[in-house]
Amino acid sequence: MSRLPPALAPWAEPLAPFARDLALVLGDWARRIAPALGPMAGVQAGRGEPDGVSGLSRRGHYERLLLTEWLLAEELPLEFTRRAAAGEHLFLERAHREEAAGRRSIALFDAGPEQLGAPRIAQLAVLVVLSARAESAGIAFDWGIAQDSAGGLASGFSADRARRFLEARTDQPATSSLVDGWTKALPGLSGGDEPWLVGGPGLLRWGGWPGASRLLIDDVPEPAVRQLRLSLGTRAAGRRELLLDLPPRDDCKRLLRDPFRSARAEPSRLPGQVLPETGIVFAPTGRRLAVRVSGANLLDIHVPNSPRQKPGKVRQVAGGPELVGIGWDSRMRPFTAHVGDGCVRLEGRGRREGIRIYGATQPAAARPDERVGFCAVDRSSGKTFVLDAAGTLVVVESGGEAASIVASGVGALQTIGQRIRHVSCHEKGGVLVEQTRSHSEQHTLVPGTGRAFLSSPSRRLVVATENAHLGVWNVRAERADLSRSGVAALETGRELRAPTGTEVVGVTIGPRGDPALLLLEADRRRFVFLDRVGFDLAFEAMGEVATAAVSPAERSVAYLTRRGALVVHSLDHGAPLLHAWGGGEA
Repeated sequence: MSRLPPALAPWAEPLAPFARDLALVLGDWARRIAPALGPMAGVQAGRGEPDGVSGLSRRGHYERLLLTEWLLAEELPLEFTRRAAAGEHLFLERAHREEAAGRRSIALFDAGPEQLGAPRIAQLAVLVVLSARAESAGIAFDWGIAQDSAGGLASGFSADRARRFLEARTDQPATSSLVDGWTKALPGLSGGDEPWLVGGPGLLRWGGWPGASRLLIDDVPEPAVRQLRLSLGTRAAGRRELLLDLPPRDDCKRLLRDPFRSARAEPSRLPGQVLPETGIVFAPTGRRLAVRVSGANLLDIHVPNSPRQKPGKVRQVAGGPELVGIGWDSRMRPFTAHVGDGCVRLEGRGRREGIRIYGATQPAAARPDERVGFCAVDRSSGKTFVLDAAGTLVVVESGGEAASIVASGVGALQTIGQRIRHVSCHEKGGVLVEQTRSHSEQHTLVPGTGRAFLSSPSRRLVVATENAHLGVWNVRAERADLSRSGVAALETGRELRAPTGTEVVGVTIGPRGDPALLLLEADRRRFVFLDRVGFDLAFEAMGEVATAAVSPAERSVAYLTRRGALVVHSLDHGAPLLHAWGGGEA
């Protein structure tokens, strides 16, 4: 890790295992928490037994006089006498062991439901502070999980200790009867020890450690405020409160899931040879995706939350020669859409007979070597939207009574923020459409003559449309958080020009928090961001990339290599979430 700023030097050692940007976040919190905790209670360093030599001194007993000084007495006795009179003789200075009256600092952390989410990040910062605090005082630091007295205490702080801490979350509250096990596990607490209780109200009500310093961590209850409140009651500093601003949501996720970026997804095998030319289809949540395999069938694959999580079981979905696209219902069950003889048929959510399509044109079935389309379900109206690879959008009514073509030239379709959104590109002006139960809202975009992309990383809608004639992309993002806004309020778009030889694979939020295109460079290995400022390297693929797609809801990208590997790479974790091989040689 790169060197931290000098202001964070007291916590440099415990912060060393973390990714640099996350170490800066925790370090800033540590810098604010440390003064609030006050000095070490009951610790007085004393002079112990001699322990070697610590240096040189101009004062001391002559049995510790340097040998060079005795040599001077033999060769130049007058100079020896002068140096003695002037106090210039050099003596060896003894070192002594420092003895501390407080033998150790002990902390219990609440890992129950009262401390899930953001409070766990504050606990992690407190763990860093207490560890460095004890180290600087020269005493031992031990900590444990309040709900797990059988697990015993862990000593100090390291990457492995932090992983144990983050993985210790439980659904059991810190009741007195549950925490009482620590009274038996640690019967020998002395007056010099410094005990700490860190967590929610349940743990702080425990009376097993009289006189323990108590730190209550809870969320600020105001919905619009992203802060934590720390209420401290210590023997040295009395009672005080501290408010901490939460870091961005993506940083919070990484701090809780994999703050070291060291975890890597274990390779697994898929049941079939993946066909890269058919593309990758993400579910609206970004937690599942589908790829086509030889034999025209589809694989429905779970995407883990973090590199440490194991992927779920792969589900096989029947394809067939008349397949148009695949989608997922509200329970994340896959279903497929098929066409033939002017009808559309949905399979997987209860088999249906062919529904007649009303319109001048018909959607085209995807050949085994063509891209698979996407299907989306509007939960409010029950309608199903089917987008084929050619850009034809069909809507099937909730009861399956009728189906009709509602748009052509559609470049992207997604379920974002509980709404169906799709983008159509036209030379006279692109259109972003938001479907609701009773009507639709339209937003006029700049003219587009090519592809389009939609995504909502960090719950913020991002739209990109291509003008192939001019060779530019218009990229814009939503002003407000999707959870608080109804219809999207889009910012003024920015024109971005992708260099010749690169491929635009999607749109997301870049490292500076601005909407950015994700490009695949000409070498088919390096992915880069392109935003209003310029280029930034995103990551390098594990092999030559055949096709790629950006998640509609997460800052992650899936790609298929020409040798048959499927990889989902998290831009937040900086590591693969999924690494699977579809037949072929791994």
